[in-house]
Amino acid sequence: MKQIAITQPCVIAGDSANLYEIWVDAGAGSASGVFAPVNDAVFAPLPYRGTVGCVKDYLLSGETDSPEYVFWGDPSSPEKETVRDICREKGIYFIEVPSLCECLWRWTTVDVSGAEPVFAVKDLTYDHAFFRICKRLVDITASLAFLVLVYWWLYVVVAIIIRKQSPGPVIFRQLRSGRDNKDFLCLKFRSMDANNKNEEVQAVKGDERVFPFGAFMRITGIDELPQFINVLKGEMSIIGPRAHMVYHTDYYSKLVPHYKLRLYMKQGITGWAQVNGWRGETKEVSLMEGRVVKDIEYIENWSLRKDLSIIVKSVRGLLFKHDKMAY
Repeated sequence: MKQIAITQPCVIAGDSANLYEIWVDAGAGSASGVFAPVNDAVFAPLPYRGTVGCVKDYLLSGETDSPEYVFWGDPSSPEKETVRDICREKGIYFIEVPSLCECLWRWTTVDVSGAEPVFAVKDLTYDHAFFRICKRLVDITASLAFLVLVYWWLYVVVAIIIRKQSPGPVIFRQLRSGRDNKDFLCLKFRSMDANNKNEEVQAVKGDERVFPFGAFMRITGIDELPQFINVLKGEMSIIGPRAHMVYHTDYYSKLVPHYKLRLYMKQGITGWAQVNGWRGETKEVSLMEGRVVKDIEYIENWSLRKDLSIIVKSVRGLLFKHDKMAY
């Protein structure tokens, strides 16, 4: 467990007396502003931006970068749920003070020291620069080896078969949501007939857009192999939460709690959710919720050993047991 050192833009909303004290204890020095019923003297060192009712407009204005934290100290305000939803959609840490039981940020814990609560976050392994560098070195080494030893000749074989069965490009490029919700062009071997519906419509069982060899590639995962180029470029990792279409990120972030937490790490070619059976079409929101739970579980418990186990399970599934949800 490590104490929050708040150096990013943050917001205080409400008139709770202990809000200011918590900020001082946490070492906050870059407040975006205070929203309170009146310009209380206790908040004098921080910029006053209006009443609590102005928080919503401030977060949606786009005139400034979104804050990292919103500390909310007015539990009776009718604006609370609206602001909470906006924070969920934008991936902002929403922390209610003093009603800590409604704290929205999953990785926030609370310790009690004296009269005031001390906010802390779980000490995630991935937060340490050393381990992030190790993961990146593994990504570079493995992706470079695959591209040099396998990909070049595999591309030729796959390209010949694709062109024979379905006219159009060999590589399918699609905008996906990456780490910190930054979009990137995800590469795949094209497995469907070329048309503009592929941008937003999920593949379903018996999908008429999928040509015969495309179906084989989707079942075996061969269609994902060009993503090793994304890995080498630093846009993805070999292991991580799967990259979803931008449209789906916008859609499900409004329906699934903590959805955008899965964007905390680079997206992967395969991941913990996939080797546990959470893949394929999401006909119901509950199916996406299951994926998100597994993705967050992976982020919270990440280690190089876990990545290795996922690789082993993925290869085993590829060679001996094809997933029935892959189509």
